[in-house]
Formats: sequence, C-alpha cells, structure tokens
Amino acid sequence: MANVSYNTTDGFPYPIIISMPVGLTGLIINSILFYVIITCKELKDPIYTLISNIVACDCISSLQLLTVSLGPILLPCSSISIGHLFCKILIFILYLTYNTSVFCLTVVSIIRYKTIVKTSQTRAKLRMSRQLNKIIAVIWIASCILALPSLVFIENHIYLIGYCDIGFITGHKYFNLIYYLCMTVMTYILPLIIMIVYYARAIRRLSVYVTPGDNNYRRKQQDKERIGTLIKMLVTVAGVFMFFTCPIFFAINILAIKGKTFYQIRLESFPLFLICFLSFPVSNMVSLINPILYMKYDKNISRAMRQQLKLKFDNQDQQFSSARKAIHSSANSNTSNLSHHR
Repeated sequence: MANVSYNTTDGFPYPIIISMPVGLTGLIINSILFYVIITCKELKDPIYTLISNIVACDCISSLQLLTVSLGPILLPCSSISIGHLFCKILIFILYLTYNTSVFCLTVVSIIRYKTIVKTSQTRAKLRMSRQLNKIIAVIWIASCILALPSLVFIENHIYLIGYCDIGFITGHKYFNLIYYLCMTVMTYILPLIIMIVYYARAIRRLSVYVTPGDNNYRRKQQDKERIGTLIKMLVTVAGVFMFFTCPIFFAINILAIKGKTFYQIRLESFPLFLICFLSFPVSNMVSLINPILYMKYDKNISRAMRQQLKLKFDNQDQQFSSARKAIHSSANSNTSNLSHHR
C-alpha cells in the first residue's frame, strides 16, 4: 500500500534495483501457494478460504510492484494523461489489495476464536461456511470503497512519465491529512486492536487445563495442541503483516502532515525522501515472508505442498516412462520391419 515509485535525478534506478526482485519472487511464491490452496481438497476450511484471498492479494501486489518498477521503461514516450491513468489504476488496486488483506486477517482472528469457544466445532464451521461468501464479498466491497478516494490524490509526476507521486486538491490541502489519518485508523489501528484482543482471548481459552480424568481426554488434548499450533502460525502471520506495513502509514502521514509531494520532499531532504521511498518495498516484503510462514508452520499447507510436488514428479516420471516405452517400441518395430524386408 504505497503511492510512490520514484527515481532520483542522479540516474540511479531505485525502483528497478529494489522493487523488481521483491515483486518477481513474491509473484512466483504466492502463485504456487494460491494454486495449492484452491486445488487441495483438505484445505476447504473457512480459514484457508480467507487465506487464499490474502495470498491472491499478495500475488496482485507483487505483480504491481513489478509494474511500478517497469513504469518508466514501459511509458517513456507516453503522454501525461496516460501516465496519470497508469498511476491512478495502479495505486488504487494496491490500496484495494492491502485493505482486503488486513480485513481478511481480522476476520480470521474472529473466526478462530469463535471456533474455539463453540461446543460443536463442526456445527460452527458449517454455519461459518454458509456465511463466508457474504463476508468475503463485504470485505472486497468495503476495501474498494475505502480505496476510491486515493484516485483523487495519486498522479503521474509532472516531469517524469511513469513515476507516481502523491497529489493535493487545490484549496483543500488538509483533505489529504484527514483522509490518510482516517485510513490509518480504519485499516491499521482498529484491525490491529481487534486481532490482538481476539487472539489473546483465544490463547487464554486454550490455556484452560484439561482434566486428565475427563472423557476423551487424549482427543481433547490433541485438538487443543493442533489448534494452538494453528493459532501461533496465524498470530505470526498477522504480526509480520502489521509490522512490515507500518512504515508505509508512517510515510504517507508524513507527506500529508507536511503537505508535500515526494518530489518536494526530495528537494528539501533526500534522506527523508529515501526513508519514505523505501517504505514501499519494505511493506511489500510481507508478500515474500508470509507465504514462507504458511508453508513452513502450517502442517496442512506444507503437507499439501509435498503432495502436489510428489504428484507432479510422479506424472513426469510416468510421461518419461511412456515416452521411453514408445521409443523402444518404435525401435523394435523398425528392427522387425528391416528384418522382414531382408
């Protein structure tokens, strides 16, 4: 979630050097993870449906990071109007994907807590599955509405086609400050508080001691350990996401408070500009880290990954064996025909 892809006048290609490797790697990893989640029958829990939406957003963000870095190369001879359209669409979708990700993470924390406290998890999951499509639709619509005002503020740099910058409405300079402060509260502070509260309640609930003499003690203990492991993974993912996206809120609020564009900030203080600029690729590092956390610490996802890899290698072995048999059969047939002619 950022509003800058900028170069300096000294010719150093900051966007390409920093953004392209992060975007390309993130796109590959998230595409693989998304394919595994949506094709694996074992990953049909509501939690994984929401995670698939988060991974899809990370795919889009990684692709956009690539597009941002290539903007000055793709649009060197374009008009200012095309540059404006490029920046507005690009950054709008970036805001949309961030909002969707953070709202999905918030809903995941609520669902996980409610699943734990319900006496019948099967019934709770069934009820949640029926409502899940509506919840996801509401998340995407709300994310889109919150991202719409960004179309007003984002513009192409006046001197460099393909470089995006923050803009200000003439005569309404403080509107940016109000909007970005509200966005910080609604899409960062409130979701963070909700996740902390619900995960804390879930962990406290899991810490309740299970009486050894209780019926089905071993099963309850195993369920408790399994859910506890999942909670740790989800807390880690949410914590990493909120930690790495914090710098971008810091950067855009500095710009809004100062009432300056990135270009103006660079002219006044290059170190401050560099800090604000680096907040963009740093925030997008979450698209690299979270998929690795999912694959490493979620047993269901890691098992599904191994199954998919095994299936792929088995298919390749079968194809290779079939091709080898076909070649061998053809060679025998040719040898037989040659002997017959003789």
